[in-house]
Amino acid sequence: RSHDCGSVLKYAVFMARLLIFALLIGVTIYAVLDWCFHAKEGTPGKLSRWLWLAVIILIPVAGPLTWVILRLLMKADEIDNGARREVAPDDDPEYLSHLARKIDRRQEKKHD
Repeated sequence: RSHDCGSVLKYAVFMARLLIFALLIGVTIYAVLDWCFHAKEGTPGKLSRWLWLAVIILIPVAGPLTWVILRLLMKADEIDNGARREVAPDDDPEYLSHLARKIDRRQEKKHD
């Protein structure tokens, strides 16, 4: 069975549009979920939390992309400004030196 070029091209264009639509829906869902979990910590720019939700939902492409990009910039800013992250005890130099002193004291007691 042979297909003419027109129907193949129409199918390819349809699939490309479907892929773009699926990506936009995915980015919008991601932005809404990110808003749900992180908007209380602070929102990018000077917009209120609820206004950001309206922007994400009501402005189809630009809203979700703006939220995602500005949130990434906020996170990068926090890292650059030296925001302290939680450190596991085995990665904390202060805790390791405290532990080393404690071990040394125990070994000294054993030898006495």
